[in-house]
Amino acid sequence: MDSNQSNPCYDYAVWLTKQMMQQKIPLNQVLDQYYPTYYSKMQETLDDFNKKAPQPITCQKKCDACCHYQVASVPMEAKYIHFQAKKKLTSKQFKAISRKLKQVRTKEREIEFQYPNDVLKQAKAYRLQKIACPFLYNQTCMVYDYRPMICRFHSVISPPKFCYDNSTIQIVKPWQHPDLMPSDVKFQQFVSHYYLNNVQQGTLNRLLLENGF
Repeated sequence: MDSNQSNPCYDYAVWLTKQMMQQKIPLNQVLDQYYPTYYSKMQETLDDFNKKAPQPITCQKKCDACCHYQVASVPMEAKYIHFQAKKKLTSKQFKAISRKLKQVRTKEREIEFQYPNDVLKQAKAYRLQKIACPFLYNQTCMVYDYRPMICRFHSVISPPKFCYDNSTIQIVKPWQHPDLMPSDVKFQQFVSHYYLNNVQQGTLNRLLLENGF
């Protein structure tokens, strides 16, 4: 991880990296104990950063515009979300999300076939089709406490209505930490390699299904 700025998330990631390498912590213990703390530290860092926004953050509960975007992820994050979902969701909820995930992945594969090797066009087509996240239910995230990092990074200071309309999406004013996302990706790629021997990034939908969701 490259960062000259100290923050709770970065500091914890450095500490956890040392612990994993020195103590050989089992994967399930990382997923159950250490990763929740890492995500909590990430949120703490983002909350502190968001207080410095030039205008108030306009993202609110029940605002689900960004829940219709394609989500990029890494293998370890998909493993963590799958682990926590199996632990915290009811069997009925888990099965319903699994069915929806397969339906969404089918649509995603159709878009990939239409625009091979062009992730930007794939992401745009995904957004234009307004494909809802498999975890979205009644405008609420079913995995909010352990939602993906990219969902946490995305904040705006412009009117929420701009996010919903494709004609105004270009004038949305994002407010994002300049260093935290690259640092997180590097850390999670390291953990993905260390525990899963796999650092290949991809869409969360694909990675979740490959992980057995």
